[in-house]
Amino acid sequence: MMRLSFSVALCLAIAGNVSGGSIPAVSWIRQFGTVETDHAFDIAADVLGDIYVVGGTGGSMDGLPPSRGSAFIRKFTSEGEDIWVRQLRPAGTETGVSAYGVAVDSLDNVWLVGETNGDLFSGATITGRNGFISKYDSSGNLQLLNQIGFGNSIDTMWAVTTDLLGNAFIAGRMGGSSNTGRPVGRGVVFQYDSTGATWSSTINSNDTDSASSVAVDPSNAIYVGGVTRGRVGTVNYGSYDGFIRKYDANRDVRWNVQLGSSGVDGVSDLSVDPFGNLLVLALTNGSLGGTLIGNRDIVLRKYDPDGQLLWNKKIGTRMFDDPIDLSIDELGNIYIAGLTDGSLGDTNAGYRDVFIQRYSESGDLVWTKQLGTPFYDRLAGIEVTSPGVIYVAGYSPGSLSGLPVEGVFDCYLIKLVEVPEPSSLAILAALASVACWLPKKRGCAPGLSRSSA
Repeated sequence: MMRLSFSVALCLAIAGNVSGGSIPAVSWIRQFGTVETDHAFDIAADVLGDIYVVGGTGGSMDGLPPSRGSAFIRKFTSEGEDIWVRQLRPAGTETGVSAYGVAVDSLDNVWLVGETNGDLFSGATITGRNGFISKYDSSGNLQLLNQIGFGNSIDTMWAVTTDLLGNAFIAGRMGGSSNTGRPVGRGVVFQYDSTGATWSSTINSNDTDSASSVAVDPSNAIYVGGVTRGRVGTVNYGSYDGFIRKYDANRDVRWNVQLGSSGVDGVSDLSVDPFGNLLVLALTNGSLGGTLIGNRDIVLRKYDPDGQLLWNKKIGTRMFDDPIDLSIDELGNIYIAGLTDGSLGDTNAGYRDVFIQRYSESGDLVWTKQLGTPFYDRLAGIEVTSPGVIYVAGYSPGSLSGLPVEGVFDCYLIKLVEVPEPSSLAILAALASVACWLPKKRGCAPGLSRSSA
């Protein structure tokens, strides 16, 4: 049985007394980039409220000579001020390094995962494309760097999360393409400590599989989500299905769930709430979760620890809608973020907009916020650092801040603040002093409390 800390129990006890807030207002927007193309792919926060954004750039953010493609990690204060930036460049003249996932552990170390088309350190021998796993301390000093490859194939590490002991859990894909060009491969999940890999497992349906999301609960169970062309669960419903796999604390497979329709389906993200339930964000262009609303829809689901479905929500417009990321606060409120070609909240600003939605623990929609430029905007992720304080990151050829775009695409970091009802202010102030629980991308150091900024 999962044991809740006193702080979590307190949060849950008073959660029912907190009134719903209003649609969040933009507090500030930070636009950053180079004269080249810049992409932001993920976001995380530490226990002090500092924010990390990671991605890829064709230019120089750190003042060193630009390469033909390097990964970056950039640290900001809760008010958007730069603290430091680092770039991970390939050795020699190789091109193409991108960071796709970031998480902060309980010791304030920052884990970074992604893909490289070149050797990242002396002695590495690349064939095809390799995944990489790296770790930095809170000052930006590199502590660990591993390059992972499987022959002449395309190998990518997509996502990372951490536990209270400082371990990191990484989800990815290893494999390549057949002679006919059809993708093949298998999903992989790794567990790392400060010295390197301590455990790994594969998701292999004898067809194409990719693990793109990972979460860990306080009992040390691991959840992995992704996409498969085969059968990870009991049946394949169509061409591509989503899947969820749970490993228990002994790293034995506890259960598998396959999500699908006659169309294309996949799991975009998953996270564990304070009650030990699993939230799953998925996409479908079929009947997964209900009748198709538009060209592509979003599905939000909650499962209990035994893999039983608790509730299901189908979300969409008559256009294309894509789920990207989800985050859960201490009260069990659920925040999802994605992209829409339609109007989920405000009128669409142009082509493709960013949207954010908040749902209650029981799955009721509280509000929707939509942001965009006249161009095709992209979203990297969402991070909620305390109830009603939300950060989103991404990239765009347009300007969300009103400042000129420096290159082909600039990255953005946005802070939004939800205005609570007056009766909630005292309760939220009390929550700010309570030690935090285990979220998806942020470890909690014993004795520290999260900033409410």
